Amino acid sequence: MKKICLVNGSLRGRKASSHALLEELLPGFRGGEYVVTRLEMRAGRAATHAREAFQTMARSDAVILSFPLFAYSLPGGFIRFLEDFSRYLAEGMERYGGTRLYSIVNCGFPDPQVTGEAVRVVRNFCAATGLRYRFSVSVGCGPATLATRKVPVLNAKLKRALTAIVMDIKEGSCAEATDFLVAPSIPKGILLRVKESYEKRSGTM
Repeated sequence: MKKICLVNGSLRGRKASSHALLEELLPGFRGGEYVVTRLEMRAGRAATHAREAFQTMARSDAVILSFPLFAYSLPGGFIRFLEDFSRYLAEGMERYGGTRLYSIVNCGFPDPQVTGEAVRVVRNFCAATGLRYRFSVSVGCGPATLATRKVPVLNAKLKRALTAIVMDIKEGSCAEATDFLVAPSIPKGILLRVKESYEKRSGTM
């Protein structure tokens, strides 16, 4: 039985596009051979995370981080969460040594390449903690891309990238993987209108 941990790095919780992107993965993990746990960030300067949350991450077969791009990097609260997790591991707590890590970076820019610095931070986090970095999925104009995820053709890039995460976990591949860059498939003018409509309905990233 494989343990999958989904971590929403947005302080907007379940209203966030980052949460919705993780939800898109769930159909791939149905069945008795998977146990899926969700973790959400907590807002506020005094916010702390239970050690049980770190224990869940440390003992998982795969951890999938999903977060919005903030000032070309990770949100401050999410960085603190990862730093706390690093300290937890440094204490020598029990862990599964082969934990695979994936990240989904949700940015508001049409060009997903602007997430490069954030992906580098995730790679360095894996190197420091001993987690096995597999690959990242960078989603350009995340809210608009999500708004069209049910439309055939327009959702092809996102669907292919998210399916790759599920299949990589299922197959346990050790082959070198490449990061995915998911650029919007619709014209910029329409894209901006779709993005504005989505954000009015569900909030920001």
